[in-house]
Amino acid sequence: MAVTGLATPVEIRVRACPHSATGRSGVMLTVAAPARSVAAETRAWRTAAQKSNTGRKKRGTWASNGRTEASDMARIFERQTREKSMLQSLAKRSSAVLPSPLIIHVVAEEWNRDGGRTGPRGAAGRMDSVKHKPDVLVVGGGIIGLCTALELQTSGRSVAILDRGGVGAGCSFANAGWLTPCFAMPLPQPGMLLKAISWLLDAQSPFHIQPRLSLDLVRWLWRFRQATNRRTMLASIEVLVALSHYTLAWFEKLAATTAANGGDALGFERRGLLMVSGTNDGVEAAVNEMQLMADRGVSGRHLDRDAVLAFEPTLRPRVLGGVYFPDEAQIDPYCASLAVAAAFRAAGGAILPPAEAYDFDVSAGRISRVMTTQGPVEPDLVVLAAGSWSPSIATRLGLRVPILGGKGYSMTVDGATRRPARPIMIVDRKIAVTPFPDRLRVAGTLELVDQDFSISVSRLQGIRRGVRDYLDLGDHEAAGAEPDVRDIWRGLRPCTPDGVPMIGFSQRLANLFLCTGHQMLGLQTAAGSARLAADLVLGRPPLTHPYPFRPERFG
Repeated sequence: MAVTGLATPVEIRVRACPHSATGRSGVMLTVAAPARSVAAETRAWRTAAQKSNTGRKKRGTWASNGRTEASDMARIFERQTREKSMLQSLAKRSSAVLPSPLIIHVVAEEWNRDGGRTGPRGAAGRMDSVKHKPDVLVVGGGIIGLCTALELQTSGRSVAILDRGGVGAGCSFANAGWLTPCFAMPLPQPGMLLKAISWLLDAQSPFHIQPRLSLDLVRWLWRFRQATNRRTMLASIEVLVALSHYTLAWFEKLAATTAANGGDALGFERRGLLMVSGTNDGVEAAVNEMQLMADRGVSGRHLDRDAVLAFEPTLRPRVLGGVYFPDEAQIDPYCASLAVAAAFRAAGGAILPPAEAYDFDVSAGRISRVMTTQGPVEPDLVVLAAGSWSPSIATRLGLRVPILGGKGYSMTVDGATRRPARPIMIVDRKIAVTPFPDRLRVAGTLELVDQDFSISVSRLQGIRRGVRDYLDLGDHEAAGAEPDVRDIWRGLRPCTPDGVPMIGFSQRLANLFLCTGHQMLGLQTAAGSARLAADLVLGRPPLTHPYPFRPERFG
């Protein structure tokens, strides 16, 4: 595509792709242009943006005030672009680069001109002015908020998304990328609390509750204990599987549509999921889960030790058996977020500049105004989909949302000359392994820590050791060393006490809708949750029974 409006015209070809050097997803650009400094390009872009904004309508455009918005975007560009030589390197050769506001701007402009055939726009994209009155404001730009916003936008509502760090940047960025109905298990299960207590002193345990003096933690643990019975677990599985089935089919269609329009397939593949264990108890647990899921339309088969080692040659001999679910899928989670954001914008939705909702005007039992750090928004309906940040936002509305942050880690394994042929769950260690075309992602652990973002070296070592103990990834492990890793990431998964998300209207505020608390299943249940949320908002027959999701179940 030819990009005009910059001081120097450039030719750019675009497709979504993983970044081979970092493992993060980005866009592949082939650029022909003379080398220029970032500062010069930024000044030229700001000038062009100011001119191009003149006369545009307020709703559904980048901005009504070109000078202010161009300056805002320029500041974002200058902050987010860390390598000052980016444009020079782009001018010399084809490069895979991470999304930045400058790149997103030119891609988005081309997307608008050719009807979306170029490829997904970046999630940070052209940003819309905060100063307008959408029908719906979705607070939270993770995969749950994105899918909910898209569902409402395509159902006839005008929707805006607000997120403090830009869309797709939280837990939606670096998770395992699983679309696996077989894994639709709630966190509270029979015996789980006793296991958690026994793991308290184990610095490398897969599930850990950070001890602290907190009344909220005591309340949460009491409700968690009440949910650790078989009847409640089975009821939770029923609804989580329904959301997961819908989401898998939805993302498969999105990936196919994107690929058919000349874009990337978002890393979507149906490779199945293999659950393995090095203990008899772990194998038995996997088989029991397979039997539970078989009654809910998820097929699987038990593999004994010889069968599982023959089926997946990268497994080490310590594996005693496992279960294979052939119909499960994987997707690049960040590419998926970018694609949903692109579809949302193409449908006329607005992605607001990164900002925090710091206060609310409430009158007569309704939210009349949301005060953000970029200005006020006056929506008819507010959807709270902010994941682990939902409790702090709800507190400003006088509400208590019983969600705790469950910290988890992911990392990219370097030097793996052998990779599994499919995603693997190491049951004993609660470690997820996902092979992407150019990298191997490993994710694991759950620490109930509230808002603690510190990195636990011992837990990282536990994940590395688990990978080493169960997988033979090639030459770099010949001496028995732990695998080298890069791109260490951690995030907080929003955990409700019963393991079921909160999807429904608030009983105290008539125009507040909650869609949050998806624990480790955000991507896996995103489209189903969004469909259920839109059904309830619009008064349509619901995708599944909404009763288990009602926010008021916690009092």
